[in-house]
Amino acid sequence: MKTNLICSIFFICFAFLQAQDETVQLDFVGAEPVWQHVISDTTFEEISGQSFWTKHSSLSLNIIERKLDDLYILASSKTPRQFSDFYGFVLDKIDIHSGEVLWKHHNTQYNGGNQDFYNRIHFTSEGNLDLIGVEPYQMDGEGGNWSLGAYHSQSIRKVISHQEGEMLESIQDQEKINEIKVPSLYFHQFSLFPDSLYLTATMVGEDSGPPGAPDYNYGVSYQLRNKDLAVIDTIRLLFDFEDLGPFSIDQGPFLNRLNDETLVSLAFRDRYDSWDNMGQQLMWTDLSDPYDLKTKRIIDLKDFVPNSKESFLLLSFTCLNNTIFLSHRYPNFDIQENVAYILWLSAQGEVKTFIEAPYHEDHLYQYSDIFYASEDYAYLFAFPSHTGRMGYDIIKIEDGVDTLDYISSISVANEGVEFSIAAHSVYDDGNVVFGGLVKQSGQASKTSDQLFCFRAEDLGMELNPVSSVEFQKSPELKTYPNPFSNKITLDCPDCGYEGSIKILNSLGQEVMNKRWIGRGTVLDLNQLADGMYIAQIINAEQRIMASQMIIKTH
Repeated sequence: MKTNLICSIFFICFAFLQAQDETVQLDFVGAEPVWQHVISDTTFEEISGQSFWTKHSSLSLNIIERKLDDLYILASSKTPRQFSDFYGFVLDKIDIHSGEVLWKHHNTQYNGGNQDFYNRIHFTSEGNLDLIGVEPYQMDGEGGNWSLGAYHSQSIRKVISHQEGEMLESIQDQEKINEIKVPSLYFHQFSLFPDSLYLTATMVGEDSGPPGAPDYNYGVSYQLRNKDLAVIDTIRLLFDFEDLGPFSIDQGPFLNRLNDETLVSLAFRDRYDSWDNMGQQLMWTDLSDPYDLKTKRIIDLKDFVPNSKESFLLLSFTCLNNTIFLSHRYPNFDIQENVAYILWLSAQGEVKTFIEAPYHEDHLYQYSDIFYASEDYAYLFAFPSHTGRMGYDIIKIEDGVDTLDYISSISVANEGVEFSIAAHSVYDDGNVVFGGLVKQSGQASKTSDQLFCFRAEDLGMELNPVSSVEFQKSPELKTYPNPFSNKITLDCPDCGYEGSIKILNSLGQEVMNKRWIGRGTVLDLNQLADGMYIAQIINAEQRIMASQMIIKTH
């Protein structure tokens, strides 16, 4: 009898533990995914007092990045208060065609509050993963990693092998910045040239006036960093808002890379006593010479978009394939309902499409985000689905057309299940990948993050052979600084990884020949006399891929 009781208890406990690891299997209506991938934490340790916390529910999908046939998936852990990254991150490499897991790099152990948050994956010239982000740094005497008093933040970079997934290098900035804001939102880090040059950007407001006479401004502070993350140059670029108070800017995480040469940031004046649009501005930052960052243009959209109290929780801001996308849901007090708009801009800020009310029949899409853009049309995920079930619709917008077309639905038949799309990507070979939170109502143990791969044609999508006019350009060789005194950096994103660099003098004579192995190559030309030269990238077939005039001076 006693033995049977022990066995029964063991079975119940085992079944309970098994249930803790269960995840919801979505039943899609319409197209079926080619494969799905459930993100889990292989280093999970039970959290005291959090019995519902599982190796699935403690993660939040952040990044999907593809290289050839490999897909890299990064998810950060979550605190019980839902802030990203309390215990690190997990990184999976999978085959995009089959969904097979090739390796896992999981680093989610709590280590006293010193953990890092990554929002981008780049690749080194050797093809390894270059993670760059910011580390929230716990303050002494504070009760938690996200104390409201303040904490230190530091830039961080980790290089992970693309072959086996092991850590090759970990670099942390030695300079601490005292911040109150959530660094995963307000810090942005970009790789300008792999293995050599990085850019940190922080959108902040400042009081630049004398004591007792505040003069508030709002802008982006940039720090140019070398491969060791040491700051080698700084600059601050401002929006042109006037009459700012200490709380007149709603500081959202609105900064995106438009292309290799441009960053675009979005800011707007908050208004506490009015629904009038007091200013919503886009600022283009020129990256063509990283040592001389400057503002290309600033456009104010206040006379174009509807009067609406902005909130970064309800606004999408995305740069994709050299275009800019905004959508926003806001309350309209005249009709006592939520309304929305969609705005699609060219790389220069020209309006491609503006849809003041994104309706399909009598159904209003209150949230949308762009996930594919050609020169003439784009596809969006739109929520909620018009089917009445949990999920999203795929809608199409076109250049010069102020209405939208419904394409298909990716809603689910599961009762009491919701899912979100937190990361997504579409590829010219027809793979559409998206992922996010999957949650069973009332069952926290069944919360997970999952990734799905569909075929574009199964979703009713037609993809142009060339997905953006940006990709039709000839390879461009960028050089900096230019003029230079001793050393110069050459970069050509589209020149491949095999070939040579030739330096020709003004007579066309070759004065240097060096192997070209990828982006961000630094040449020491101290031995050359001052004057004008031509730098050429030659591919393996001895064809000139790109060339640029360079000037050597004191």
